[in-house]
Amino acid sequence: MLLDHIVVGVDDLAISRAFYAAVLAPLGVTLLMDRGTVLGFGRDGTPEFWLRRRTGGRDPVHIAFASPDRATVDAFHAAALAAGATDNGGPGVREV
Repeated sequence: MLLDHIVVGVDDLAISRAFYAAVLAPLGVTLLMDRGTVLGFGRDGTPEFWLRRRTGGRDPVHIAFASPDRATVDAFHAAALAAGATDNGGPGVREV
């Protein structure tokens, strides 16, 4: 698996919730988490597609790649910085 999860900012969480619940249902994907301003859709108990209410202005898409272990995460982070990426806090577990 290449991707672990993706987070997309939306203007209207209620409209987006209804839309994605309807279009993802044929794929066996359902709403698994509702944290008020963040919704997690997925299957088999694992949210992989997240919607986040925008707080204003531009809201970047967040993409998380899957990794087999912490050493690989650290190597990925180092390679990204060496290639010119900006550090937004370093690798680590984030609370949603």
